[in-house]
Amino acid sequence: MRVVAFMAAEWAELQGETVSARGFPQIGFAQKRYLWPSVPVVLIVSARAGQESYPVFFVSAQTPDGDRCGGIEWVAHWPDDPVSPFKYVASVHHLKFYVASPGVYTLGVYTDPDATTALAEIPYEVTLARP
Repeated sequence: MRVVAFMAAEWAELQGETVSARGFPQIGFAQKRYLWPSVPVVLIVSARAGQESYPVFFVSAQTPDGDRCGGIEWVAHWPDDPVSPFKYVASVHHLKFYVASPGVYTLGVYTDPDATTALAEIPYEVTLARP
């Protein structure tokens, strides 16, 4: 199994087995105050048929200092396609995380909630919006 795509978006929605997104990729955002933003993230994974029918993923955010500040668990139902030697699954998640200060946060995909090595990760800048 491998992560084929992982990125934040301004807006994203799963439509059947495909993703529709706007503002993709989104590399950060500005907000008027710091609290709990909800960031749409697109995750696409692939595997050979017969592998990983119910994979578990943890999508999380880390502060600029490396502390976890939010996350979600996703258990995918991932049936094989009898006519294909491989399979893909696309998903959209709304990752909420605590923002206490501006900086470059890290959004990542893990196989365990306590893992330190990500399957994929991206930098995500949070700034204070100008009035």
